[in-house]
Amino acid sequence: MRTLNLFSVVMLLAGLVFFTSCKKEGPMGPQGPAGKDGNANVTSITYTISSWDTDNTIWYKDIIDSRITNSILENGDVRVFLESPAQSNVWLNMPFISPHNNYFTTYNYNVGLNVIRVVIYDSDGLLPAQPSSMRIKVVVIDGVSLAKAKKANIILNNYESLKNFFDIKD
Repeated sequence: MRTLNLFSVVMLLAGLVFFTSCKKEGPMGPQGPAGKDGNANVTSITYTISSWDTDNTIWYKDIIDSRITNSILENGDVRVFLESPAQSNVWLNMPFISPHNNYFTTYNYNVGLNVIRVVIYDSDGLLPAQPSSMRIKVVVIDGVSLAKAKKANIILNNYESLKNFFDIKD
């Protein structure tokens, strides 16, 4: 009997909440201002490379990056920028070539599914001096965003252009 009374009280309370909490919806409010286009499909990550691998002719580092999907490889773009050795937070497009007296050093990259390989090599075929710590910025752009950037004539190999167009936050 006590269970029946408790059940009745719970059902009564549930009914009261259900029927008293419903109201007729009011009129629709005015249209708000248009929002700024987002960049959910354009992302930027800065990596610091402090240890390098070598094959005795080049220095390289593989960076695992799950943002680089088949869709990005087929329809989008991956841009990699090297932080200027002369000035922090100034990003140089890769490949970047540093001239020396009789040769030059190239900083380049290759992109594959879920991976970026950063490579450093000298034009004389000799192993360059072991690099110190280096920062790179990787910008991954989906296909739709890439089409918008191309239509707007955005310079894709300039980080500041990408940052401004896609409103990338550092």
